[in-house]
Amino acid sequence: MLPRRRPRDAAAAALKVRMKAYVEMMSDLINTAEVDAICTPALFAAAGFFGSDAAKEGREYVETLYLATFKRDKRKMMKFIEAISAVMQRGEEIGSPSRAEAEKMVNEHGGSAALAIGYRLAARQLVKQAVKLGKPTLDDCTRCYDAMGRSLDKAMELLRMIWKIYNPKPIKMSEYDKRCRACSMKYNV
Repeated sequence: MLPRRRPRDAAAAALKVRMKAYVEMMSDLINTAEVDAICTPALFAAAGFFGSDAAKEGREYVETLYLATFKRDKRKMMKFIEAISAVMQRGEEIGSPSRAEAEKMVNEHGGSAALAIGYRLAARQLVKQAVKLGKPTLDDCTRCYDAMGRSLDKAMELLRMIWKIYNPKPIKMSEYDKRCRACSMKYNV
């Protein structure tokens, strides 16, 4: 036999359901207030948001970072945005990465802007050095750089070996072969 539900239990269950909605609304209000306190024009500019829609896009971006990515850790989020800003400020030097590329670079290097910039500079240096080796792309050079333990010399040697395999030089003819070829051309043999 099932125990009979008392009226007090039913009232408590109804109150829990009703209060849950209020708690969720309060949580949303608190989250909005925290994100609004963080959002400043300087922060939007540091994160690379410019133009007429900067405030709206920037706020959505900061809200996603703050609530989802960094789980409400303001210090970590601000450090991350500063690192992205540092990478984007060196844009011309490292190939003008977009905000998404800058984020990816900073994430790959543990949040360090200096490591991300150094990595990208090394890869661009490989691209410049390898112009005569079939003009490899930045992605090709970064893969070689990673494969060789982030050593520029070893990565350049790998690119040279790949180029030799991909574009072999013709075999030189011996003097005998040259004479035979000349004779055959002379007599149309």
